[in-house]
Amino acid sequence: MLLPTGRLHTHLLVHFSCAVGPCLSLHSNFIVFLSPSPPHLPPPTGVPLAVVQPTSGDVNLLVRVLAPAPNQPPTVARIGDASGVALLDLRSPAQVAAVGPPGTVVRLARARPAVHHGALHIGVSKWGAIERQREGIDVVVDEAVRLSERTFGTMGKA
Repeated sequence: MLLPTGRLHTHLLVHFSCAVGPCLSLHSNFIVFLSPSPPHLPPPTGVPLAVVQPTSGDVNLLVRVLAPAPNQPPTVARIGDASGVALLDLRSPAQVAAVGPPGTVVRLARARPAVHHGALHIGVSKWGAIERQREGIDVVVDEAVRLSERTFGTMGKA
C-alpha cells in the first residue's frame, strides 16, 4: 500500500520508520507498508471444562459450540470439550455473533465461572474475549458428561 507524503511529514516518518523497524520504508515521496509473512502459530490451548470450579478465577477454554437444548434462551449457548458440556452465558449481541453457529470452535479468553440456581455457568466479561478459531482445529466433545447439571449449592454463609 502506498501513501503520498508531503515534505513536512517526510522527516517525521523517517524517524518513525527507524523506531518501528522493517514494517515501514520510505521510497521517494511515498511510504511503503511491508507486510511480513504471518508467523507460524502454535495450536491454541485451554484448560478442560472438568477442571473449572465456581471458585476458579479467569480461565482460558478451547471449546466447540453445540446445538441449543430445547427451551434454552437465546442468551445461553451450550459448549463442550472432551471432558464434558457446560453452559455459556452470552451477555451482548456481539458475543452472540462471535460464538457463531453450532459446530464452531471458539477460544474463550479470561472466562469466569459462576453458579446460577445451583448450576455452573461460564461467562465472558468485557475484559475477556470470544475468538473463533481457524479451520483445522478440532475439539472432540463428550456430550454424556453434563457439567452444568452438577449441583454446587449456594456459596453464601452457612
